[in-house]
Amino acid sequence: MDEEQIATWTGLGRWLLIGFGIMLIFLSIPIGFSQDNGAAAGWNIFLGLLAIGAIASGNRKAPLLSLVLASLMAIRLIAAIINGSSVSVLAGSLILLVIAAGAAYDLRKQARLD
Repeated sequence: MDEEQIATWTGLGRWLLIGFGIMLIFLSIPIGFSQDNGAAAGWNIFLGLLAIGAIASGNRKAPLLSLVLASLMAIRLIAAIINGSSVSVLAGSLILLVIAAGAAYDLRKQARLD
């Protein structure tokens, strides 16, 4: 990766995206033991590692990635509402959406300063 593609992300956005990735990974551990939702756990782990890797490597596309992840969490929240999921699933989806959106906002603000 050449020098122009590497960024040093600082501030709250970096920690929000790292926390988002960690939450996705740890919250998917109990789902992995379920027969019905094993594939969802695998995707959650993949997305969590992707988020952590993008921010830790200093990738310039981290703001875009966090925006895409926030959009996925919004779709997940809408699907949970339509399916009539439990309050804990709705709350978890909403918390992940807010964290990803906050990270996207802060990282895009940092990217404009460069």
